[in-house]
Amino acid sequence: MESVRDMTGTMENLTASAHEQATRVGEVTSAVAEMDPFTQQNAALSGDRR
Repeated sequence: MESVRDMTGTMENLTASAHEQATRVGEVTSAVAEMDPFTQQNAALSGDRR
């Protein structure tokens, strides 16, 4: 019975870690999406200077 409890605890930790990781990946994705228009604009401006 002890091993079942240990496995349950491990699975709960894994689930919590996966959820936190998914949250962080979402935050990075949002940050990249916010930066993209500026990156595109900078690329266009640097192309105009050539």
